[in-house]
Amino acid sequence: MGRTFSYAEAVRVLGGKHDGVLRALDNVVGAMMLGGSLVAPGITSLFDAKVELSRIARELLASLHDRSSDARRPHRTHRLEAAHTVLAVTAYFETVAGAGFPFAWADLKITRQDQEEFLAEIFADGVPLPTAQNPYERNLRELHSCYVTAADVLLRFISGLEVWDRLSGRHREETASVLKTMPEKAARRYEELFDQLATDFPEVACWASRVEHQATRSSVRQVGLALVELERTLRAWTAGRAPDELRASLARAYRAQLGRSVLDSDEVPAGFVFPTLAEAYVDPRFRVADAEQGQVPNTEPWWQDREPRSDVHTFLAGYLTSSQALHAPLLVLGHPGSGKSKLTQVLAARLPAADFLAVRVPLRDVPAEADLQQQIEHAIRLDTGESVSWPRFAEAAGDALPVILLDGFDELLQATGVSQTDYLENVARFQRREADQGRPVAVLVTSRIAVADRARAPQGTVVLRLEPFDPSQVEQWLETWNRANATVFTRRGHAPLTAQAALKWPGLAEQPLLLVMMALYDADSNALRDASAQDISHSSLYERLLNQFARRQVAKTRPGLSDYDFAEAVEQELYQLSVTAFAMFNRGAQWIDGAQLERDLTTLVGGEQRRSGMRTPLSAAEIAVGRFFFIHRASAMRNDHSVSTYEFVHATFAEYLIARLVWRALSVMADNVPKSWSPLTGGGVNDHLLHAVLSYEPLSLRTPILRFLREMAAQVPDRRRIIDLVVNLLAKRGQRRPGHSYDNYEPTPLPVPARHAAYSANLVLLAVVAAGDILVSTLFGSAVDVVQKWHAEVLLWRSQLNRSDEWTSLVKALGLQRLWRDGQRDLMLSLDDGSRVPDPIDLYWTYGYAPAAQPDAKYASYSYPTQDVRLLLRKVNFTCGLNEDVLGHTVEPFAWRLPQAVNNFVTWWPEGFPSSAHLLLRLLLARESVSRAERNELYVNCLRVGIHNVLPAGSEAQRTYLETVLGLMSADPDIDATTFANASLMLSSGPVSLEALVRCAAQIAERAEEIPIAVLIDLLIALDQRCNGCTLDATRDEHLKLWVVLGELRLHDAIKRRVLWNDSELPTRINLAEIAVRKPSLVQRARMVAWEFYPSVEVAWPTVRWQEL
Repeated sequence: MGRTFSYAEAVRVLGGKHDGVLRALDNVVGAMMLGGSLVAPGITSLFDAKVELSRIARELLASLHDRSSDARRPHRTHRLEAAHTVLAVTAYFETVAGAGFPFAWADLKITRQDQEEFLAEIFADGVPLPTAQNPYERNLRELHSCYVTAADVLLRFISGLEVWDRLSGRHREETASVLKTMPEKAARRYEELFDQLATDFPEVACWASRVEHQATRSSVRQVGLALVELERTLRAWTAGRAPDELRASLARAYRAQLGRSVLDSDEVPAGFVFPTLAEAYVDPRFRVADAEQGQVPNTEPWWQDREPRSDVHTFLAGYLTSSQALHAPLLVLGHPGSGKSKLTQVLAARLPAADFLAVRVPLRDVPAEADLQQQIEHAIRLDTGESVSWPRFAEAAGDALPVILLDGFDELLQATGVSQTDYLENVARFQRREADQGRPVAVLVTSRIAVADRARAPQGTVVLRLEPFDPSQVEQWLETWNRANATVFTRRGHAPLTAQAALKWPGLAEQPLLLVMMALYDADSNALRDASAQDISHSSLYERLLNQFARRQVAKTRPGLSDYDFAEAVEQELYQLSVTAFAMFNRGAQWIDGAQLERDLTTLVGGEQRRSGMRTPLSAAEIAVGRFFFIHRASAMRNDHSVSTYEFVHATFAEYLIARLVWRALSVMADNVPKSWSPLTGGGVNDHLLHAVLSYEPLSLRTPILRFLREMAAQVPDRRRIIDLVVNLLAKRGQRRPGHSYDNYEPTPLPVPARHAAYSANLVLLAVVAAGDILVSTLFGSAVDVVQKWHAEVLLWRSQLNRSDEWTSLVKALGLQRLWRDGQRDLMLSLDDGSRVPDPIDLYWTYGYAPAAQPDAKYASYSYPTQDVRLLLRKVNFTCGLNEDVLGHTVEPFAWRLPQAVNNFVTWWPEGFPSSAHLLLRLLLARESVSRAERNELYVNCLRVGIHNVLPAGSEAQRTYLETVLGLMSADPDIDATTFANASLMLSSGPVSLEALVRCAAQIAERAEEIPIAVLIDLLIALDQRCNGCTLDATRDEHLKLWVVLGELRLHDAIKRRVLWNDSELPTRINLAEIAVRKPSLVQRARMVAWEFYPSVEVAWPTVRWQEL
């Protein structure tokens, strides 16, 4: 259950027993329980009680309105929640009062103490409160459960009284039945009272997100801007006084932000302007939920179960006017560039200063080592220039509720690198302390989704996740942009960017900051509109986007360059961005701290720090990436110094830049390969940079990288040079490398074998990208055993690519097909998305039997001593590998029951070279996968395998194999009866036990109408000969069944002198009583056969009741 408010607490908040309305409520309920005039004169019947309760509900609402109109926001909230609880309790007792019971309440004869104990228990767990994050229907269900509990308590209470003993059974059932209807009726009455409360106090409607249901709205959703609706709603409820000068100063600072440019960047082309924050901020879509079990949800599957919402103003109004905001923080999650910081700016500006004291704390600008109170005080000084004490400032808030907006928990975490697992718990402790001091405070914390789970969520935390823009929001933002720059578009003869053109690339357009980037790209010459019309590839779009921004930076920072130098400078900018992308990728991280990036840039780019007057010189990291707004810089103040981390606002920018650097390096190298170059000449190609960046992580870890590379390769008509280059690099990959300055590039410490593995895996990926499909013999040369070479290389990858999902990503990215080429085994590689199902394993290929050399002898088989199953399992045990253990565990049962079957391969099978064990497993699972005819054929062939291939003949292994096949046949209701009978007849003289054959014969006999009688007779005669007078104690049920079926089919005479079946004494030698317990109908059938054929034989037949038949 969610948040609750107890009745006792509600009474206290609303003024205690001295409050007239509550005293009347108490008297009426007492009158009901004590019997009318004892407590409340005038309440002479339950009908009077119901009328009086309705009157009390109206008076409560009226008095509440008077007392809450000028209350402080927290006090008003508590009174409303208390009133809600009283109304919920009133709804229940009003419903009970209106019900018809088969007794008079006066007959209960209970004391005042009994009544008080009952009232204390009936709503002991409190009444559930509606919350802005949960649907109203959920609260209604919880309240219904509360009413069910109340009904149970009331029934238990009444049943313990003397009056209950005097009630008849019918009246007791009637009482229970009436109480069972109370929850539904009480819930309906509650809804009526709730609507009255919500009408008088609209914030109550916001608690339950019922505003949409109470107002007439357009059927087409209007996209909200800059939380205007939130401000309008909250101002309508304002009850506080005008703020003092310091509060007003802070409010002015926040309000001023609305009139400033939405983006503080010099990226805008000449003549264009950014709209203001008030004009451009689009109210976000979101999902919201309670944090569960102290965990912050940051996985997509968890959030998919929560419906997206577009009423952020309603949610915020409901949340900030409810008491839940005072106990734990509201955590706002979003991806980089999703608008988390802008939300806090707009919210701080929109909250009415009379009722709310907003304090925005940008965590990147306050000391990271300071405690929360100091950070708040620091933020106030930054915005007002005033140094204040938080307790004095909060106390001076008067009627207003302080709302602390902590923006950038992720920046605090990333930039400092210090664990902050208790950060949210510290926030909740701060809220508790402030509440204890009479200064209740609400807190909102923003964070990137990726790091949100680094902090534990205290009880009561609500989590809100910002959603990407939908098409209507994209359209709304672009309308604002186009309106702000309409004059420029007209003057230049350009068309404004449309949502249709932008949404051609939804992964960009749906993120607010990236939509800004797209608008800037299109601003110069309608480049994005043209790209949309031309249907260019994603890689071409990213190249154009990044190239334009790099050109703009070079033009601003290095004017006067020649065309050649300008192009070189642009390429240098993009190269530095690619190094930044590799800095994150090769560390397996989504962001990079400034010091790490500095080292990488110094090693791979070089250059010196640039000074700006007397200021601290700019670092290489700040010079390289600090100017691009599509790189998010997270900062925090630590020991009076700013520490930063960098992250691309969208992962695909980094992925494209990685692919760009790799492909350009390959192209340059291919252009400089001497015609006579080979690994043996020792000349020519410098792959130091490529080796440096590609020897840490396989590119397969990020699927978009391979997709970008594939698009780049598609733009090159003749890729033969690239393929030859990569093949030659593979050939020399194991050679000793000469020293180079790039050797200092070490994003993460790795052993030499791991770097060899990553580099060779990436070279193979690049070869496949360039070729589309490529033979392994082309990669490693046809002079070697291709399969053995591939196997060795794969084992290297598997042993060394063991961090995160490296190995698995490689297996998913490369599709592999086994094939024959000129009588030799080979492999074909291609790019895959991980969905392709490999072809079934062909053991002819595995053991090197080329098609022309494959044996075709009738019923021949092969075994390989080195592949003994127990030796295989020993190798599995020795290896201690996860995959080996899983597969070894699957075949382990064969090692003890049928070891020969694993290492015995059938040459005559219609398809392939299967082992006997494989065929047995295929047969086990065949019922749902093959047709009936195919399955019957499979049974017969498996029996042939057991007879001819599972050797030695007559061995325990052969018997086990054949009996397993027979057992599967007997359990298959779709098996052809004639096939089954002929198979059993075929084995009647073989290694199969007589007991197994008798069981099969019993199954066949039950289907005698489906097979020629002669076949059944031949089978039974064969079994009789096999028996030679022995007893069949182990199969007495089946023996009796056969005896019965023969009688029912009138076949006893057909097998005269066959002692096993034509045995008049059989019923006397079998424990019929024991069989009757398990199969009573079989014993009854035997009795009928005995009476007909052997009436003179005296048998002690057990009694079988007709219900058991």
